[in-house]
Amino acid sequence: MIVKSSRFFVFLSFLLLVNLVVSTLVMAEPDEPTAPSTWDGTITISSDNGARLPSIAAAPNGKDVIVAYVSQRSADEDNTDPYYHDSSNNGATFPGNPAPINTNNSTEAIDVAIAYDATNKPHALWIEQQSNNDRQLRYANRDNWPSSSTLLSSVTSPGVIFTPRIAASGTNTLNIVWAESSSGIITDIYHARSTNGGSTWPITGVITDTTDLSQSPDLAVANGIIHVVWAEGLVTSKVNYVQGTVNSGVVNWSPRIQISDRSGATNALEPAIFVNGTTVQVAYTNRINADQQSVHYLRCTGGCTTINNWISNNNPVSGQAVGANVGDPFDVASSIVQAGSCTYIYFHGVRTGLSNEQIIGVDSCSGWAASARDLVTSSSIRALNPDLAVQNNWWVYLTFEDKSNETIQFLRNLPALYLPLIVK
Repeated sequence: MIVKSSRFFVFLSFLLLVNLVVSTLVMAEPDEPTAPSTWDGTITISSDNGARLPSIAAAPNGKDVIVAYVSQRSADEDNTDPYYHDSSNNGATFPGNPAPINTNNSTEAIDVAIAYDATNKPHALWIEQQSNNDRQLRYANRDNWPSSSTLLSSVTSPGVIFTPRIAASGTNTLNIVWAESSSGIITDIYHARSTNGGSTWPITGVITDTTDLSQSPDLAVANGIIHVVWAEGLVTSKVNYVQGTVNSGVVNWSPRIQISDRSGATNALEPAIFVNGTTVQVAYTNRINADQQSVHYLRCTGGCTTINNWISNNNPVSGQAVGANVGDPFDVASSIVQAGSCTYIYFHGVRTGLSNEQIIGVDSCSGWAASARDLVTSSSIRALNPDLAVQNNWWVYLTFEDKSNETIQFLRNLPALYLPLIVK
């Protein structure tokens, strides 16, 4: 009887072990994404030629992904509208055809940004340029696509509006930033905030009024704090950082600090920001000249309004310097996200001896440029303007512009599957 009981216990233990392994295969999520070079197949997002400047967002429901971009609608390069294409299965497929966010035959869309709110509704922000070169900043959420939009700001030529960015927090709260000038020479960084899902924008104003060129803002919102970075300077530039906190319907901005000084960058441009809780991470380009550009990275885990709390390690994280074709796009641009404990930075750049920009990636878990860089695209095409998003702390999504074929491309990583460690 004792022998039979022992055999039964062994058999039962075996069944439980098999069930554990099967359950793990079906349900387990990885602690970390796989190496960034492990990508699923590339998907062409745009069905038309003349597509450029993609922006990507991942919904909090854990499955929806959307890519917005500028779409050329005829042989006329100035006939463009903001378009989108979305997926409901973590980017495995993008069924159907892209659709317009807004249509206007008399204007040119020149930049677009996209974000999901907590209810999984996408919100779009873009710039329209009139035939007389006047510019408008416009907003719409999916309930209004493609028939209507809200005018948020406008300037008459030679005034400019450029680089719109949008971030959602909570169910109905949206924050946006952009660069604007009424003269076209000295720009400032503007901010607007809506707490009713974009119906009204009662808080609007300049973050900081300077007598220098302010450009390329980016923002992130976490724990009620608005984090904003931008490049400041005409001949040589510094990356500035501020925090915004809301009190009684008013946004109070901290004094700006020049964080790019921490990495020794001499001409800091194109900043990108990612915030996870109280940890703020910023990537930006140090541009020595057209052929000598590198990506720097800073991290702050608290007290980020104090310059000494920004940490610079392993810079430049991009490794060997790259270049960019002068005037198009002129600067190396990067995007940054964190999945698990790994930070990913992808950028476009021309490697030494080549003529086309490639999409290149590095990550903190591989020691940044201490390991081989991830060459996403070949040098046979020009690949520009990468944008990253992360979902479920698992999926890493990448979109970029195939300049040679005038299309928008999308990739997602292949997450690893970890089995439990069984100790006897």
